[in-house]
Amino acid sequence: MAHNESRRALILDFDGVLVDSEPIHQESWRRAFHQLLGVPADAAPSGEIGLSLDEIFDRWGAALGVELTAVQKEALLARKTEIFFTLGADRLRPMQGSMTLIQRARALGWYVAIVSRARRLRLHGTLAMMQMPAHFDVVLGCEDGVDLLTDRKDHARAARIFAIDPADCVVIEDSASGVADARAVGIG
Repeated sequence: MAHNESRRALILDFDGVLVDSEPIHQESWRRAFHQLLGVPADAAPSGEIGLSLDEIFDRWGAALGVELTAVQKEALLARKTEIFFTLGADRLRPMQGSMTLIQRARALGWYVAIVSRARRLRLHGTLAMMQMPAHFDVVLGCEDGVDLLTDRKDHARAARIFAIDPADCVVIEDSASGVADARAVGIG
């Protein structure tokens, strides 16, 4: 594939970079576990930033002293997502300065992408809720942007879609694991 030498890309994580969603995620997980498994709110673990779904479920399972089944995980995730959209409808807004950053990148002729561990459905739903969907050239969720073998986010996938060198990209992440993932794939 020939590289597009005249373009660059701004690749953004989603939660914590474009939207301050952590409090709503935590509340949504607590409510989902309470509604489906009867877990008291004070039994909830914290610190889910940068974790994969498997890591989140492992953390909850360890806190509860149980191994969650695949069926339980899917039901919990579906309920958590419903709760997230309900709670987020009035509370989620783009992070301060994010729209200005995106507009500046676009004015310079840069591509703008999202690469996230979140599922694509939630990404697109949240972007629509915040009235931001048209600002991105590509949105890669965990289905598209996480390497199945290494469980690392593959920010370079966006670069490949744009036919540019990963070294010509800038990534903005809010977790140490996200930064490590970007560096591992040669992001500049």
